[in-house]
Amino acid sequence: MMADRQVSEHDQSWAVLAAALMAGLRHALSGLVAQVEHIGPTAVPGLPAEPVISIAARLDATANVSTLMRLATVAGWAFEGDLGDDGGLVFTRHHAGLTVRLHVIGAFQPLWDRLLGVRDTLRADADLAARYSHLVRDQLRYPGAAQQLLAQLAARYGPTEQMPVVHRVRAILFTPAERILLVRRTKPGEPIHWVLPGGGIEPDDASPQDTALREVREETGGHARLHRLIHVAVVAGTAHAIFLGRIDRWDEFARIGPELADPSRGGYHLDELDPRDPAFERELVWPIPTARLLAEHLAAGTDLFTLPDLRDQASLRWEPRPARANNPGGR
Repeated sequence: MMADRQVSEHDQSWAVLAAALMAGLRHALSGLVAQVEHIGPTAVPGLPAEPVISIAARLDATANVSTLMRLATVAGWAFEGDLGDDGGLVFTRHHAGLTVRLHVIGAFQPLWDRLLGVRDTLRADADLAARYSHLVRDQLRYPGAAQQLLAQLAARYGPTEQMPVVHRVRAILFTPAERILLVRRTKPGEPIHWVLPGGGIEPDDASPQDTALREVREETGGHARLHRLIHVAVVAGTAHAIFLGRIDRWDEFARIGPELADPSRGGYHLDELDPRDPAFERELVWPIPTARLLAEHLAAGTDLFTLPDLRDQASLRWEPRPARANNPGGR
């Protein structure tokens, strides 16, 4: 909740500012976030704190992350990165000389319960709040003790990490030219980026593999041969099962899907990229955790087709995606 930095005595204006910013977020991100809360030490009356206002927004179960990121940017929030289970998607802005930090938490991430649990415990337990205040005011004498207390409180509210149930599936498909077939996305208000073919698990899909094969047919007009499951990428709390395979032929004109005929969704075009293309390291290939994994393995000279098949190590927990087509983590 707070680093060991200079702290200030509690200022009632923190709650006023947080309330105004939360109202703005609810308006700007309407339909994308289910809850918005003031968190951290500045959210606990009387607690000394580093003067950084922290706000948490919990994604709606059917929210589209890329849409949220675009709207948050338009609303004046700068994206700082994905901290995963340590902080969610982090955005910042500055207001009245203060730094404001926004943590966007996935609908299924246990982090939400931990953050609110710590805040509510300190609000309700005067003795714990006094103990925390003493430790944070005397950081030279008790270095790191305040953070350790917060970690102990957070542990009451569930695990730090929890592998979500897989709702979406994607495929890394090598072509005969030993390039990777990707969908190039051009969307209004966003830079061009590429996406691994894939999508949400439907109720009629018999397995994640069936989802991958169906989505590849729909998005590329081709037929994939899947070799193994090599990664589970977690984006804003939503897990994407990533299969590795090959594809020999594809046809943009044989693709199907309502999004292809909807100009408001932007463009969907097929590209072959060299796996060492800078786009992978520059976070222009999505899901970003998988792009990073690819870049690391290729830099190390790993043959991707020798990686362990995760299906052999543990059963994959999966379910159909939430009912609406606009799903968490979707691009």
